[in-house]
Amino acid sequence: MKKNKTWLLVSVCLLVLVSAILSIGIGRYPISPALTVQMLFDKLLGHDLSEYDSTSLTVLFTLRLPRVTADILVGAGLATAGAVYQAIFQNQLVSSDILGVSNGASVGAALAMVLGWNRLGVQGLAFVFGVGTVCFAVLLASAFHERGNMTLVLSGMIISGLMSSALSFIKFSADVNNTLPEIVYWLMGSMASVTLSDVKSVLIPIVLSHLILFALSWKINIISMGEDEAKLLGVNVLLVKIICIFCSSMLTVCAVCISGVIGWFGLIVPHISRLVIGSDNRKMLPFCTGLGGLLMVILDTVARTALISEIPIGILTGGIGTIFFSVLIVIRRATYET
Repeated sequence: MKKNKTWLLVSVCLLVLVSAILSIGIGRYPISPALTVQMLFDKLLGHDLSEYDSTSLTVLFTLRLPRVTADILVGAGLATAGAVYQAIFQNQLVSSDILGVSNGASVGAALAMVLGWNRLGVQGLAFVFGVGTVCFAVLLASAFHERGNMTLVLSGMIISGLMSSALSFIKFSADVNNTLPEIVYWLMGSMASVTLSDVKSVLIPIVLSHLILFALSWKINIISMGEDEAKLLGVNVLLVKIICIFCSSMLTVCAVCISGVIGWFGLIVPHISRLVIGSDNRKMLPFCTGLGGLLMVILDTVARTALISEIPIGILTGGIGTIFFSVLIVIRRATYET
């Protein structure tokens, strides 16, 4: 069983690599996988690239490589954050935006668009509001006499509702002809405008957050069985939960900053991961990270190639999410009845 799970982890990593190479070559200007790999290796080794067609170089390194890299980072970040939240809150129905991160980041981004800021300003204000929303939710939860997971979740719902109202007011006040369509499109989620600088800005926070969560995976296992049991086993539950919430929120806000709001993803992928590899977070979290990157690459490739105009990826995740949960409910009901 242990060898099978190891092979599953290796397989999902290889699939991410293969899907990324194939995705880079798919589009209105196709590039063969062999040529893609050759150009990437020559670039990595510092070889002269003048022998290649300039259009192929521009398409690969300026357009598709940053986008596919962002797909992997965003998919991995949302999936891992959702899995960690579900574990520490002991509730498999929570997702990566449970503390209002997405709504807070959306308010920041919409406000920046109304103010006429550039893309960097939009991402920066989205990041500030996303992190601020989580901090506000935690502070609100600490103000209640009753402490616990439910109190924090309810605080997140309160703050999320407040941010949703603020977002509606900004949309109501925005210019109908220019700013409002931009806000609406951003809220549907898309990788169309991702650049190399966007990828660089979130790479280190996302990688570091993943490494910290992987290192704490065995403690997350213990906390998911119950906080009282975890305390008896010597785990500093409060400290671990604070670190996990901070890292998961960082993953979510970094993803939302460069892709917009992509719903359902942080809820779906952890469930699929548990069905495939089990509930042990030492194996499940890395698998969920790889599976999230893989699925996001596939979905974004479909989004930009299925029709003449690009489909916002949030539409795809929303449709797939509802279908998946409907099937999951039917399967579990059938299992209970038998």
